[in-house]
Formats: sequence, structure tokens, C-alpha cells
Amino acid sequence: MSTAPVTEASIERSRALLRTCREAGVDTFTGVPCSFLRSLFQLLEKQQECRYVPVAREDIAVAFAAGCWTGGSIAGVAIQNSGLGTTINPLTSLAIIYRVPLLMVIGWRGEPGTTDAEEHEVMGPASPRVLEDIGVPTFVLRADDGDVVASALETARRDRRPVAILVPRGVLD
Repeated sequence: MSTAPVTEASIERSRALLRTCREAGVDTFTGVPCSFLRSLFQLLEKQQECRYVPVAREDIAVAFAAGCWTGGSIAGVAIQNSGLGTTINPLTSLAIIYRVPLLMVIGWRGEPGTTDAEEHEVMGPASPRVLEDIGVPTFVLRADDGDVVASALETARRDRRPVAILVPRGVLD
């Protein structure tokens, strides 16, 4: 992950995201670093209010979050959408069928209408459809819309299911 400085605005949005998560009962975050979520990961590494457990793969993050639920807490999962494919099995054979509420914060590389590296040309446009096809309610976090996190968490808790927030470039990086 890049160590370049992040903007104060993205840091404040990450603080607000974590505050909303904590207020909704999310006490743990796990994940695989993503440059689009750089300020979130920097904050997770420094703060003490929410346990942060880094993992090596996205599927491990989803399985870990499901384990947190069986232990009595709700976890957040922060990943890049290039790793979304590896989450399909633990989402569909564990989190969805066993009704595990978890929040996936996903850096949205290759968002349609943006320029990004070639390796994101396929998964970028496909990410919302992949999540929709497996039944994961999906939200998009824009720089000016802080209510998205609260809405996503309410859906996760109410429906006892994983939810995803796609985060485009410039929001948390």
C-alpha cells in the first residue's frame, strides 16, 4: 500500500465511517490493504477503539468476520474489488446462508467512466453485478454522502446479511 500522504478530507471521511461503524456495534475490522482505502487503513492501524486484524487474502477476511459474528460481534471487511472473486465462496457458502451481518468496504478500482490500470477493466464494471448476483446489497460511498454507511449497516443488521459499500477513487485515498 502506498505511504503517500492522504488528504485531510479523506481522513475525516474515514473517521466518520469508523465512528458510524462503532455506533452500530462493529468492533472489529479485518482486510487486505487497498490504495483506494488508504486513509481507512492508516486510521485502523493507529486507533484503539476498534480491533484491526490484517489478513493475507480476501476470503480469509470474510471467514474471519463470520467467526466474529459467531463470537458475538459484527466485523467490517476492507478489501479491493480485485479480490472480490476470492470472497464468493465464503460469502455464498457461509455468510449468506448462515445470515451473518457483516460490512464489506470495497475499494472500487476500474469504476465505469474512470481511467485505471488495465487489470481493473473487467472487475471494475462487473463488481456491482457480481455482488447483486449473489444477493449482497450494495451501496456506493461518494465524498458527499456519509449516510451510506449507516444505511448499509442498518440493512446488514436488519436483514442479517453481508452488505457491501463500493468506494471510488478520491473518497478514502
